[in-house]
Formats: sequence, C-alpha cells, structure tokens
Amino acid sequence: MEEKIYFKTSDNLKLCGIWTKSDGRAKTAVILAHGISVDKEEDGMFCALAEMLAESGMVSLRFDFRGHGESGGKQEEMTLPGEMKDLSAVYKKVQERGFRKIGIVGSSLGGGITVLAANIFQDDVKALCLWNPVLNYNETFINPFLPWLRDDINRMKEELKRTGRTNLPGEQPFKIGRQLFEEMKKIEPYKRLDRIKIPVLIIHGDKDNYVPFKHSEAALGSLKGWKKLIKIKGSDHGFSGEKGDEYKKTAYQATLEFFLKFL
Repeated sequence: MEEKIYFKTSDNLKLCGIWTKSDGRAKTAVILAHGISVDKEEDGMFCALAEMLAESGMVSLRFDFRGHGESGGKQEEMTLPGEMKDLSAVYKKVQERGFRKIGIVGSSLGGGITVLAANIFQDDVKALCLWNPVLNYNETFINPFLPWLRDDINRMKEELKRTGRTNLPGEQPFKIGRQLFEEMKKIEPYKRLDRIKIPVLIIHGDKDNYVPFKHSEAALGSLKGWKKLIKIKGSDHGFSGEKGDEYKKTAYQATLEFFLKFL
C-alpha cells in the first residue's frame, strides 16, 4: 500500500515522497535517496526495492530531492547543502511516524549526499546501503575520469562561466548551476567516510561508465564499522548492461538481506 505525502524542509521548500507500507505493523523503515537527474522512482529500481521491503515487513519512504520530480525548486538551483536539508527533512518525517530503526539506501549522487549528511543522523539510523555511490566529485564531475562527462566537461565549464548554468549530457539533459559545481570543488564525500561507525554495504558494478568503481574499493579503507563491498561483474551504472535484470535482482536481494541483518 502506498501513500503520497508532501512536507517542508528547514528552508521551506516542499518535497514529495511516497510511503510504501507493509501489511503488518512495521518496526523498521528505509529511506531511499535517488541520484541526480532521476527521481524518487530511480528508474523503477526504488519501486521494486520498496515492494521487496514491504513483503519482508519493512516500510520505506522514497522522495524527490529539490529540483527533481514533484518536489519544489529549480534544477539549476540545486546545491549540496540543499540536498542535505532535503535528506534531513525526510529523516525527521520518518522519526515523526515513530520509527527508531531506520536504514538508508543512497544511489549514485544520493549515496554521496547520504555520506555528507551522516552527522545529522542520530542513533535511530542503524545501517547505510550505497548503490554505485558518487564519493569523489573531482574525478566524477570536475575532472572526469570516465568518458561520459570527460568529452563534455570543457563545454560545461565554458557555459558555467558565461551563463552560470549548464546541462549534464544525456537523453534528458539536467541543468546544474555554478554554485553546485563550485561546491564540488571544495567538498568530497570520501573525506567524511571515517565519521560513519554504523554498518555500510556498498554495491557497485565494475563496468560503471559514470562513477568509477575504484572509488568504492577505496572507501572500504576509510569506513570504521562493519563494511562490505559487493562487486557486480559486468554491471554498468544503475545496474544496467547485458544482464540488467540479473544485476538488479542481485542488488535488491543483497540490500534486503543487509537490512534484515542490521535493522
């Protein structure tokens, strides 16, 4: 059973989210934080995961970050502190409903935001799962290591300098502003991984053409608590590729088992 809700952030921006409830009285909840340029459905993956969580007795709240989906704000006005405010508002909403055992799935850019926002989480957050997480902004966006953005970065930097905004390449271009780009030059999620003491599961495809797999490998050395990296061989970003359905099922099952163990 699903329920669409709207709520405000600390800077008075309206966010949209969807609760997926289990049949029984759930004691655990999972927040689903999507990546840049998509929305709360995460190309259908969060819908599928939400159903699996519900079948296992957990509720979930997936939501649109500002500038995405049904939430307020403009794409080009999205910032890292803004997305952290969004995640904080979602966390508080889950707490307001009485949940004291909370997990978070952060996908792509949402994974990095989850790491950056880790200081807002209290003891109620018991476990973090990161899907193909963006942990190094410099090698993903500023001086791209991979060709998807490397071939466009000079155009983007010129447009940012001239107009203050530019588009990420893709079938549906997403606008980003100069402020976000400047923040990414100064802030790095991987430098804050050592603050996280709760269990962390990272799931990443080794053929990811958008976010370097090596960043997830490096992250294990910084995490202080229980940690594990699951490498999905052959998988591209978003667990796509030749065996996309199989890759996704692997990610869903591993995520579910992780939360059943630690929530």
